Amino acid sequence: MKKKHQTSLYTGEFRSEFEADTTALLGRRLSSFLKLWGWVAVALFLLRWGGSLLMRHDLLPARVPFLGTPLDWTLTQWIVSLVADAVVLILYGSIWAVVRNVRIPRSRLLTISIMLIIAEGAIRVLAAGVVPDSWPVWKVMLTHAVAAGFLPWSPLQALRSMLAVAILNAAVQVIAGSHLGAPEWLAIALTPLAAAPGTGIAWLKHTRRLDQYKITMLSRRYGEFRRELLDARKIHEAIFPQAITSGPVRFWYEYEPMRAIGGDFVFAQSCPHQQGRVLNVVLVDVTGHGISAALTVNRLHGELERVYAENPDAEPGEVLSLLNRYIHLTLAKHSVFATALCFRVNCDSDSIDFASAGHPPAFIRAIDGTVHDMESTSILLGVSPHAEFDPAQQSIKFGPGDALLAFTDGAMEARDQAGKMLGTK
Repeated sequence: MKKKHQTSLYTGEFRSEFEADTTALLGRRLSSFLKLWGWVAVALFLLRWGGSLLMRHDLLPARVPFLGTPLDWTLTQWIVSLVADAVVLILYGSIWAVVRNVRIPRSRLLTISIMLIIAEGAIRVLAAGVVPDSWPVWKVMLTHAVAAGFLPWSPLQALRSMLAVAILNAAVQVIAGSHLGAPEWLAIALTPLAAAPGTGIAWLKHTRRLDQYKITMLSRRYGEFRRELLDARKIHEAIFPQAITSGPVRFWYEYEPMRAIGGDFVFAQSCPHQQGRVLNVVLVDVTGHGISAALTVNRLHGELERVYAENPDAEPGEVLSLLNRYIHLTLAKHSVFATALCFRVNCDSDSIDFASAGHPPAFIRAIDGTVHDMESTSILLGVSPHAEFDPAQQSIKFGPGDALLAFTDGAMEARDQAGKMLGTK
């Protein structure tokens, strides 16, 4: 259920931004479409009616080529057809003026664009009720296809406008059949095909724009994520300790996560009253990688600060027990566990007290060149309840000139130039 909820959030966010972008694009494109197609309509109007007025009846066939104006119409039919074309021109001009000069909510522009096609279709179809025309929607089909090329319609929106025109045309054809002759059923049946060109164009454009917007959005989100991750890494690395380059005990580390941020962590604190002769170090490796592991590290860092603030002289076994209790109670229910190595360097006793919970072995290189292992003494943190956890703290000699090397499993899993894991050896 959780994964589905996250997916729905992402889908909802994408849909909201895509619709907002579509609305903004529609606001720019609608005015351009009305202006361009309005001038085209004016030119066609002048060619159709200006030409028919100038041409002589006896020198021309019954229909003017390319203009479609029958010369044998009655005066009433001629006037109705002329008025229909003029009303369409007025419709486009008035809507263009409103869109250009009136502040219309962008959410209503989509309705206006669809209703524009329906309105022109209604004018053409109603005129066909007076003037014989078995295919009055072909003119609307052209307008619809051009509009689909201009406007960011979805296929459903493009189809909706022409289907309304097709239904109205079927009704008018049937009703007008009584005085215009029997309705042409084939033409009525084929009328929905007028939506095909515009709907096809809308589908192609919508699909391409949707894919492009997904790429754009993902690129933008990835850039934002990278910037946020870099900021998170700065904050995450700020909790790491400073190297100790002077005093009886020197301490230094190298940190390179598998990703930009990770679940490995080292905590170091000198006992304030021991003048640098006692150093506590905790090396932690949280299960998993990336942001979730880093968030867990921040919680464990706070717990370690609390433990050592309450008891600066806490023994490694005690620290591991408290960490196990914390992880078992708060993180194990989320399947989050950790390995840890906790040790305490004591210069006065020339020894290291340590406890290791499922952590890779550490090594002590003595001044004479011999190497001693510090194997794990207990199980993974968080697996068992507090009462059953036994850190099994141990002690090992650590004198002047000796060095301790500890690491997380990332060091063993690193690969050489041949692609082979380095391993512990």
